[in-house]
Amino acid sequence: MTQQQEPQENTGTYEEMLQAQTRALNSLRVRAGNPAYRTIEKRAAALFADEGQEALLPGATLNKLFNGGYAGREKLLSLVRTLMSWDRYGRDCEPPGYGDPELEPWNERWTAITEAKKSRPRPPATPDPITVIDGLLRQAHEQREAGDLGRAEDCYRSAIDLAIEHRARQKEGWAWDGLGSCHWRDGDPEMALKFFTRANRIADETDDRLLKAWSLYNFGMYWRRRPELAKAKDFFERALTVANTHQCYAAAGWTHHELAELARDQGETHLDWEHYGIAAQIGLESDDDVLAGWSMTCVGKCAERSGELEQARDYYARALGIGARIHHQDMVHKAEEGLARLTDPH
Repeated sequence: MTQQQEPQENTGTYEEMLQAQTRALNSLRVRAGNPAYRTIEKRAAALFADEGQEALLPGATLNKLFNGGYAGREKLLSLVRTLMSWDRYGRDCEPPGYGDPELEPWNERWTAITEAKKSRPRPPATPDPITVIDGLLRQAHEQREAGDLGRAEDCYRSAIDLAIEHRARQKEGWAWDGLGSCHWRDGDPEMALKFFTRANRIADETDDRLLKAWSLYNFGMYWRRRPELAKAKDFFERALTVANTHQCYAAAGWTHHELAELARDQGETHLDWEHYGIAAQIGLESDDDVLAGWSMTCVGKCAERSGELEQARDYYARALGIGARIHHQDMVHKAEEGLARLTDPH
């Protein structure tokens, strides 16, 4: 049994009707269990492979339809049918076929929108595809940093589709890097490694030194997690060489931080303090508050371990100030713990 639809709004301006359609599509997506773009794309391919290319739903098309864009009748109805192939509990069910009454309101809405589109006095200019890709990458980064990994992955995949279509190879590399980061944060290092490897290959092809530095850093993170510390150290040192040579400050700072972590794990206490200190300085100079704050917390621990209590107190206090300013609760908590230990060593 497929899902019943809301009454369709087929009046108003082109923009108003398009927004109404967007709201209805997002509502239908939620009723289907809020599937990710990749899930919808695979579902459509499985259901409608024999209906030709117009029935397929790449990420760029999904991003457009779910965010107020216009698409042809076949794409719209393919999306509606795909979303109707899940019931309101997210279980598989038979999608409606062409001619079924459930699709008629969507068909009527598309007809009304298309007629209004033709009668518009002056349609907006088509945005530059590179600008669109950049927007998707920014949106994905913001969603990833906010912890919304599913939405971030949707945006990264849409950026990849557009980058491939428009041969924006360098942008494609950054999208693969971001997609790998989403899977890394989601606890899937093997899939992350596949995406990082694609990004690294494109970095070499396009001579993108910043992407290369981050790719080597990501490989170091992977091998540290295995843990194969010799391999990890080799990749981190290679990342640092690229980052320093090409003035990739953020990559250099975080690589120093990870080298410090590696040195700490291996008991090389003289090296961890050195690397943490450099990372903290780079964070301050490049306005990377997260890098600066965490590294200062770690320098505080190094100083505390060595009995340099005044120096430790200074670093904890500075980390606390940064954490409070950027509302980073974990950083604040760790800095406060350090200051409490120094206030009451027992």
